[in-house]
Amino acid sequence: MIDTVLLKVASRCNLNCTYCYVYHLGDDGWKDNPKLLSEKSIDDIEKSLFDLYSFQGKSFAIVLHGGEPFLLPKHRLEYLLKKLRHRLPEYTTVSIQTNGLLLTEELITLCYTYNVTISISLDGPQNINDEMRLDHLGRGSFYRIMDSLRLIKNHPFSNQVFTGCLAVINPLSNPKEVYNFFKKLNIPSVNFLMRDGNHDRYPFGKSSFESLEYGKWLESLWNLYFYDPNPIPIAFFDNYVKLLIGGFSSKEGTGTETSGILIIDTNGDITKNDTLKSTKNRADRFEFSWNVSKNNLIELIQSNEFKDYLKLQNPISKECKNCRYLSICGGGMPLYRWSDKNGFDNPSVFCQDHIHIIETISNTLEKYL
Repeated sequence: MIDTVLLKVASRCNLNCTYCYVYHLGDDGWKDNPKLLSEKSIDDIEKSLFDLYSFQGKSFAIVLHGGEPFLLPKHRLEYLLKKLRHRLPEYTTVSIQTNGLLLTEELITLCYTYNVTISISLDGPQNINDEMRLDHLGRGSFYRIMDSLRLIKNHPFSNQVFTGCLAVINPLSNPKEVYNFFKKLNIPSVNFLMRDGNHDRYPFGKSSFESLEYGKWLESLWNLYFYDPNPIPIAFFDNYVKLLIGGFSSKEGTGTETSGILIIDTNGDITKNDTLKSTKNRADRFEFSWNVSKNNLIELIQSNEFKDYLKLQNPISKECKNCRYLSICGGGMPLYRWSDKNGFDNPSVFCQDHIHIIETISNTLEKYL
């Protein structure tokens, strides 16, 4: 079952973030792809997604991604959105993850017209954001992102379109400074991502498998969040709370639910979760070359290769299988389990961090609930 389709509408970006898995972690697949999604590919995608919905009898989330998705010209973006809304159920969620630099009032209105939500990437205050989120001239992006935030917050359709910010964790930063910054922005929510890495290349700021740089950072953030009488919503924590009180996960890499995620590149190629690019070159590719111009998505999801891809989401290491927190942690995302020696047969490189924050949240809930 597919629950998320991520459309790469642009293979290039107007920023050059130093931690980006697409361009800076060893994969070169982006170089072969057209810069932008063509109308022909949009037509093929429309048919493929409608066929998939008809086969599943259930819709799926669609995420427009890049590169930078707003590099796609407005008229072609509208062509894409019109096609998606014409063939798929009205309740299908469509969202855009953007760095915000190209955002305009017209684009916000366009998203409102087609019931599309927008999330803006921002890592924190200027000193934190501009350490990694640079443009191709080495300049920081903070003030330009802030201009876009003001634009979307003041737009008449802001409440319907803007969902909040997405931040990548810098474990060397001050969690209180980061939390207070996002709180003062008065945005709908903020979510946090771990930095990409694996057992052969530790994530930024992590010194060893046993170290707790990310876990301690998240512990501080959790305490600020939980004891704030009016906190800004943080999906990272809300997801763990749901799991700890017996609910289900809504995030890939946690819980025991398997997430069926497919990527469609600007050339129409269908690939696995593209975060796998960070493990080795072309790791997101299926052995068979699937493309929406010549293949049906139903053929793909019924193939043995796709079934093996789904199995990849479930941890296979004995440490994970014997762990009391497996039903909460889920083993983490596959990219974090990789090593050249064992492939994906490892616990997450963030294993100890996950245990630390799960126990922190669990202890808090036991104390107050």
